[in-house]
Amino acid sequence: FMQTPTTPPSPFAVQGWPVLRLGFRPFYLVTALLACLSVPVWIAAFLGHIQLPLAQPLAPLLWHGHEMLFGFAAGVVAGFLLTAVKAWTGRQTPRGPLLAVLVLLWLAARLAVFFAPYAVFAVIDMLLLPAVALALLRVLIQSGNKRNIPLISLLLLMALANGAFHLAVLGVLALPAVAALSA
Repeated sequence: FMQTPTTPPSPFAVQGWPVLRLGFRPFYLVTALLACLSVPVWIAAFLGHIQLPLAQPLAPLLWHGHEMLFGFAAGVVAGFLLTAVKAWTGRQTPRGPLLAVLVLLWLAARLAVFFAPYAVFAVIDMLLLPAVALALLRVLIQSGNKRNIPLISLLLLMALANGAFHLAVLGVLALPAVAALSA
């Protein structure tokens, strides 16, 4: 019998949903959607046309500041670093299902502020930055790329500021919550 030759897979063949192949794709998409939705909502709330159903004791002005820094900016930073570290190291950063979990974690926090008790929102919200930091640290260490490891400390400092914000809102820290937004 004559065997048909098998064709090796193309080095350019990739599998999975394209939006989950690089970190910037889903994170930039969801942060753009956040901006498109939250800006009109914030304007309407600021002008007194609607009342935000926020987890108590979060004030609307604090929600706005928090979402700009730890929602929008953190999502953009996560997307950028998940893509850049791949380029810097030549190693794969989270993609596919693991990337989807990170994005869903980000999204869960954005929604939890409206639908969950504040403590639940705070816990969910504080998980993303350390998770991204650990995933990236693993890739940087495996590749021997020590030069970019200090970026991990920036993610962790941002996570600490987010934790300080939540603890201040809950009254655990004797600190105005807005101070954690400008730290």
